[in-house]
Amino acid sequence: MNTRPTGGISRRQAVAGLGATLLATRVVAQADYPTRPIKLIIFLPPGSMTDTLMRTLAPEVQKILGQPLIIDNKPGASGLIAFQAVKAAAPDGYTLGVLTPSTWRDSPGAKLPYDPLRDFTYICNLSETAFAITVAADSPFKTWKDLIEYGKKDQDKTSYGAAPGLGQSPHLFIEEIARTEKVRWTPIPYKGANESTTALIGGQIAFSIDPLLATSSLVRAGKLRYIAMARAEPVKNWPDVPTMKQLGYHIVVDSPLGIGGPAGLPGNVIARLSSAFKTVLEAPSIIEMLDRADQPRRFMEAAAYRQLVQRNMEEQRVLAERYGTKPNS
Repeated sequence: MNTRPTGGISRRQAVAGLGATLLATRVVAQADYPTRPIKLIIFLPPGSMTDTLMRTLAPEVQKILGQPLIIDNKPGASGLIAFQAVKAAAPDGYTLGVLTPSTWRDSPGAKLPYDPLRDFTYICNLSETAFAITVAADSPFKTWKDLIEYGKKDQDKTSYGAAPGLGQSPHLFIEEIARTEKVRWTPIPYKGANESTTALIGGQIAFSIDPLLATSSLVRAGKLRYIAMARAEPVKNWPDVPTMKQLGYHIVVDSPLGIGGPAGLPGNVIARLSSAFKTVLEAPSIIEMLDRADQPRRFMEAAAYRQLVQRNMEEQRVLAERYGTKPNS
């Protein structure tokens, strides 16, 4: 005998109705995004160049979004602490992260604890970190040609600074150049540009490849010199320093810096954030700040940014296998 009341709703109908209500609420919340402060996780400590850049952008982004962009520094473990925090966040647009090649690049002997393409949403790229081949001010190498000719004449006698370590982009870049030119240079790994530039000034190495962010002040102070840019296009403040393209090479250090979030971010959230950052990057004050920092602007929307990351990962994999720095499975 059926004893179920005939005038009410079934449990199944109630559950379905609740689910529809929650979905509608979520859609409305996404449409109104953002309605509360947004956390931006940075994998470097306060005072770092990237931290300073983001703290400069944050109030400008707030003016557009109407909500604060709160900087949350999580340094350590080569960025893994920060990147895993971004990965584990709810995909609602209220936890973002600064992403660089460290996000998707394996370290020698170790694989990343996540899938860089599957576990993140790439929202937009903002700029790139420009690198240069640098020598001490009193170095006998006045030009890139001088360095190459010496390397061919005296094999194995030239050492160079490879920061932030073997298997990273600067190291693989120099090894590919050495292979092309048939020279043998000895890489000396350093944890960062501060260590490698100190060694360079002290005469412990012949040259290094470091970001302009970390070396331009030393060049302007007359302690270091640039002999080549590790990129295809000239840097605005250093138009007389030849680029890899001008020197006849097809390889560069490609080091994009962008904004991402956990996998599964809604499309309208991605579009809202991307539009806000694009507008900020077009502001004259921000353009001037990036130019002063030798940080070339390079805005890319989500699809192009993800493609860049995918291409960067493949190029890195090929070079890592070629030079024996492939991570263990």
